[in-house]
Amino acid sequence: MARAYWHAKNWGGPRPGAGRPRQGARTRSVSLTLPEDLLATVDQVADRRQLTRSAVVAHYLRRGLSLQEASMAPGLNP
Repeated sequence: MARAYWHAKNWGGPRPGAGRPRQGARTRSVSLTLPEDLLATVDQVADRRQLTRSAVVAHYLRRGLSLQEASMAPGLNP
């Protein structure tokens, strides 16, 4: 005979301390579409430096955005 288990509403789900501990900065997943030649270059850099694609893309985005902001800073443009 089958038993009926009546659980509280809070049965299961996330619990404090459960799961893998967070490492570094918080992240979010995104989807990108890149030309094949650019993705091949990203893969080469990632392999050479033993990094993930995400780490390579994040590094160059940060670098490019900081250069862009520096060039747009007041007083620096003639």
